[in-house]
Amino acid sequence: MPTKDPEKKRAQRKRAKAVYKARYPEKVKAARAAKQKRWRLKYPEKAKAQKRAQKKRWRLKYPEKVRSQKHAQYLKMKENPTDSYKARRSRINKNYRLKNKIKLFAHQMVYKAVQSGVLIKGCCVVCGNQSTHGHHEDYNKPLDVVWLCALHHREHHSKKE
Repeated sequence: MPTKDPEKKRAQRKRAKAVYKARYPEKVKAARAAKQKRWRLKYPEKAKAQKRAQKKRWRLKYPEKVRSQKHAQYLKMKENPTDSYKARRSRINKNYRLKNKIKLFAHQMVYKAVQSGVLIKGCCVVCGNQSTHGHHEDYNKPLDVVWLCALHHREHHSKKE
């Protein structure tokens, strides 16, 4: 006979859930993994921040493991320094070039325009420093740049994120 007491209903549901988890652990695990994947796809920025925080907590909790992992990487690089380092850098650069074609095109356009004299390198718009970087607000407008010194360029990007 069904109970009308909400506390008893809650307790019954809790027991039923525990029994289901005990009988079908694979199903529960798969459902949880699917739910987590949907959440990561729906909120990629939150997931990225959460993963970053989780890694940071792990590194703080297990400094010896981090140290031993870094040492193992160092020894591996020491055994075969040129091949592993060059291959890794090459792979990283290739992935970056594939992901950021428009960005790289804009950088090349600015470089070539400055070299040919079409674009004149200006002072930092914030502090007036002569040593500047060209900052693109929109990579689809490659020659539309704002000149910023290294310090203010870094500050500008840290504000955006």
